[in-house]
Amino acid sequence: MERKKGNTSIFFASSSKSKTSITPNMVTKFERKEGKWKEFDDYKRWRSEIWKITLHNDGTMTCTCHIFLKEGVCHHSLGMEIRQKRVTVPPAAKNIPLGEKRKRGRPSLAKKALLV
Repeated sequence: MERKKGNTSIFFASSSKSKTSITPNMVTKFERKEGKWKEFDDYKRWRSEIWKITLHNDGTMTCTCHIFLKEGVCHHSLGMEIRQKRVTVPPAAKNIPLGEKRKRGRPSLAKKALLV
């Protein structure tokens, strides 16, 4: 974690693009170049390799991933809010099995609406 002007920044490596972990050298290089890119390809490469979550003093979070920039919330920021106990996860969400395979055969057709 890095502290800057009262805000806390956390850096994550993109799991789909980069198979390496983030080093302190990469973080300082990213911070130094942020907003001062000379070539678009260099900017694009850095944006797809490193994501930065910033925890602001007022309790809000921002992330540099493309999902957050489009929708205003992403699984990175939601995960950090759950870790810091700012958001409670409902028990119904914890009961959903993850990674379960589909059953064999054709899926059943949807039931007719309004038939009780």
